[in-house]
Amino acid sequence: AYEIGGFVGVSFHGLTNPYDTLSVRLDAVHDIGSAHESTVITPNLEFSTPLSRRTFIAANLSADFVSNKYADYYYANPGVVFGSLAIPTSNPGGGMKNWRLGLLANQSITGDLTGGVSIFGAADYSRVVGDIAKTYFVDDRGSRSQWRFVAGLAYTF
Repeated sequence: AYEIGGFVGVSFHGLTNPYDTLSVRLDAVHDIGSAHESTVITPNLEFSTPLSRRTFIAANLSADFVSNKYADYYYANPGVVFGSLAIPTSNPGGGMKNWRLGLLANQSITGDLTGGVSIFGAADYSRVVGDIAKTYFVDDRGSRSQWRFVAGLAYTF
């Protein structure tokens, strides 16, 4: 799929301290090719704040909403037999595809959050739901739950 998209959002500052941010954003991505020819809508909620001059944390929650065309393109199966393996028929509908929860922490090693070297880590949990979660490729061969972990080194100047 070849996709193009955009987003609109609003941020609020100073809810728990002068430096925190609560953001609400809506992302939209549309297939401009000839794959699923539909739009994926993703609402996002994110909160971030420094805990000190050297420590920063963020948490986000989002969900992907897809059309029937998207579900058909990526998850539908007409029922196929490969030797002794029979893949059952599935025709999932659109709706919420998955939700996601993420956490990020950044710790400054030299200096503070405004400059220097820091280390960071992030964890992201995603859960496939609805009709798509019941398809062969997710329920039988894959997993409804997905974890992603990231760690790295950053330099701020």
